[in-house]
This record gives sequence, C-alpha cells and structure tokens, in this order.
Amino acid sequence: FTLSTAVTNKIHWFQPLRSNLSTDTIPKNTAASQAKVDGNEFYFGRSTIYPEVGDIKISYEEIPEQIISVVAKQTGSSVVAQQTGSTFSTFIASSGGSILLVERGQHDAAEMFKHAKWELFIMTWMLRLVGFVFVFLSFQVLLG
Repeated sequence: FTLSTAVTNKIHWFQPLRSNLSTDTIPKNTAASQAKVDGNEFYFGRSTIYPEVGDIKISYEEIPEQIISVVAKQTGSSVVAQQTGSTFSTFIASSGGSILLVERGQHDAAEMFKHAKWELFIMTWMLRLVGFVFVFLSFQVLLG
C-alpha cells in the first residue's frame, strides 16, 4: 500500500539523522568549498557563530523504520495492492466529517479512537479556557 500525502503529513516523529556528515559528499564543482559541518548540519557561510543574511543551514532528519497504525479509507485490496498502487487516505463520512488517525506502534481501532477522543477533549477545554480568559480580560478593560 502507498500512503497518501494526508497520511504522511500526520507522521511527525522525526529525529536527527544518525550519520557522520562530511563535505566530501558534496560535489566539488558546487559550493563544497564554502561548506562547513556544524554538528549534524551543513552550514554554507562565513561563520557558524555569526550568521549573516543569505547563509544557508541544511539539516537532515529521518523517521526510523517502524510499525504504524492507521485508521483511514483503503482503496484497492491487499491482494492487488502491489499491482494497482492501493492507498490509505482520509475517510469522508456522509455527514461531511473526516477521519484520519495515525499513531506510532501497533494499536487497534478502538484504542486509536479513544486517543482521538481524549485529544479532542483536551483541545476543547483549552479553547474554553482561552475564551474565558479573553472574556475576563475584556470585562476588566471595560469596567476598569
């Protein structure tokens, strides 16, 4: 199966690439002479300590190979997945709502929906708190 862009955009557990960088990997007929290795980054400019406008910093990140769990719409069948390019993408319900859940590790659907419900609960209360603070400050300004 292939993952749609919507699915891959939900995979956000990047970590720095574990590799020893070297300017030897940069082609010689390019900006290799200006490149410096700074930790896990290439730096193109005069000084890594005093950056200037126009300097470029390139870093690399990876997502290690691992099991992920996806609740999404599946197009195609697993039998012909390799031949037809079957994908996972966002499920659009008849009511207009959308469902796309991606988590690291192996989880069943019930557990993933439980996690999603908890995240929505937390987000709802955070927005309520922000709204309350905004209303409180508005009254303080109005009556103050």
